[in-house]
Amino acid sequence: MRFDVGQIGNLRPIVNRPFSPIARAPWLPTMKQEEIKLVKTGRLPIGRRVPLCPTMVAIIFITRSVALHAAETPKQPVPFSHKQHAGDLKLACKMCHPNPEPGERMTIVGTAACMQCHSAIKTESPAIQKLAALDRNKRPMPWVPVYAVPSFVDFSHKVHTSKGAICQDCHGAVAEKNELARESDLSMGGCIACHKQKEAPIGCTACHEQKE
Repeated sequence: MRFDVGQIGNLRPIVNRPFSPIARAPWLPTMKQEEIKLVKTGRLPIGRRVPLCPTMVAIIFITRSVALHAAETPKQPVPFSHKQHAGDLKLACKMCHPNPEPGERMTIVGTAACMQCHSAIKTESPAIQKLAALDRNKRPMPWVPVYAVPSFVDFSHKVHTSKGAICQDCHGAVAEKNELARESDLSMGGCIACHKQKEAPIGCTACHEQKE
């Protein structure tokens, strides 16, 4: 069996965990030691094909599912409180996260949108001064993503919201959080469980591209 490592994205968040079975897999008969080392460090070139046994494929997807379910709070370039903005001030999610056509992804507004308020609010704050400097120089804020869908999954925010899904279904009670970390189970098992509960399609092609 051959598996395209490029299809599962960067493995670094998975294989560097202490419990990762990949770190203790010198017995894999179908992989060379140098290739195992590259997988462990996340440096295997994208699109590089290596022969993997079914056990290795299962290990990768199980550990990736764990990584998608919970993670530490990422350090952001400036502090941002969803509790203050979405909770206390009742700002709608779409004010900061528009969903442009074709609607596959939610986005984050640029610094100019933030400065519509912060040109006059908390201007003495070092974080706001950093924001203002980025805006003056037409540079984006380098936010660190909290959630990410693997490249082999076809996910459309527009499809989900049009069927009645709300932000909290996948992202948790963000309006109650000063700092965000992954809380919801966005593994394959978690998504299937949600689809079953909501009587949504659970066939392979509902989330994965049909291969010829």
